[in-house]
Amino acid sequence: MALRQHMAILAISLALATGCSTGNGESKTELPERPGSSPAASVGAKKPFDPPRVFNAAPISKKSPLSKGTGLGACSTGDGLVYCASEAGTATAIDPSGDKQKWITKTQLSPDRNAGPGGSWSPAAPVRSGDLVITAFSGVREASRTARDQRSLEIIAIEPSTGKQRWNSVVDIGSAPTGQLKIVGMTDDTIVISAGEATFCGWVDSLAATWVVDLQTKQIRWKKDKFLAGHVGKGVVSGNVITLKNNVKYTAVTGLSMADGSAMWEKVAGSEVTDFLRPEISDFAVTGTCGGADLNLLDPASGTALYTDKGKIKTDLGPGWDCVFDQSTTLACQEKIANGRIVSIDIRSANGTIWQLSSDSSRIAPEITGAYHGIIYGTTGGNRTQAVSLDANSGQDLPDAPVIAPTWVDKYLGVTKDGIYLPAK
Repeated sequence: MALRQHMAILAISLALATGCSTGNGESKTELPERPGSSPAASVGAKKPFDPPRVFNAAPISKKSPLSKGTGLGACSTGDGLVYCASEAGTATAIDPSGDKQKWITKTQLSPDRNAGPGGSWSPAAPVRSGDLVITAFSGVREASRTARDQRSLEIIAIEPSTGKQRWNSVVDIGSAPTGQLKIVGMTDDTIVISAGEATFCGWVDSLAATWVVDLQTKQIRWKKDKFLAGHVGKGVVSGNVITLKNNVKYTAVTGLSMADGSAMWEKVAGSEVTDFLRPEISDFAVTGTCGGADLNLLDPASGTALYTDKGKIKTDLGPGWDCVFDQSTTLACQEKIANGRIVSIDIRSANGTIWQLSSDSSRIAPEITGAYHGIIYGTTGGNRTQAVSLDANSGQDLPDAPVIAPTWVDKYLGVTKDGIYLPAK
């Protein structure tokens, strides 16, 4: 199933903003070019197929960003390249054809000496947004004169074709935690970054923090410790928080105003953490309750459930559902059991399903892995495992076997844990 901690391609826009230094302990710089950057080539000979129906059997690279131990760091894909940010404090663009590094650029922060042996940076997976690649690093702004070292967050906007930094912004974050740094979402004038992760249904709120940064001023608009953001949409940042009710602590999912951080709504979830499954869909939040079997589509403006589906089983290790989004109009979610039921939802009308597929005497529900522009990819189990593809609008089998079942996919590439593949048809 798709890895929730990564986002393949986010379809979000960014208003380009420039500026000069500020006097609030924050800095922002317009950078036409940074030392250490090198030019990038285009997608070259890669031929686009929109959507890809069949992939070549042999990978163009076995160094998959979905495999542990590659050293690539936190990655995403876009326009035939792989963008990664690593704990070494570098952001890179890699052309998987021959594993050629197209450019590399580095954060201006120093490593956080308290982050582990030798010190390191905490990176956020780069996000392709309009004509820029956005990433972020936590680290230390070194002392100058009488000033002490400052734990800081640097947001960097990079030209994907050249590797040049268009702008950067460094903001002080004090003692806030920075592990599992993630760009939760962006709008025309705002970027939301979180630290922390709900893992195996457990969550320590003291290890979570969220920053909402104004992209016009490059300053923090508001921040909230012990709040783990998971979704951005309709002017609201939604996420997990600990709340008190009758002097008893509960986990709750809450919506905070993107403008000022004020509470818009709150839903107590008891001891269960809410997992946000597809944060790139802005019109509604796709959530699964850790330890529960419910799938919910929430209106981010009010917290109201637009659609709810109950799975067959509960799990102690995570939500009972996983979802893929075809970067167009179709959300497909599957129960996390063998040959689990698949429900398909048109995001333009999120109050019901357009089709469902359950295993029966005539069909097997495949394990879905990814989706793109009207096609859902997956694998069938048993003794004859094979890659299959479904029509996202009907759930019917497509005539062409896709050869591989990608987790990340766009018109140029398909990525599995075993490698990176080019489409052939």
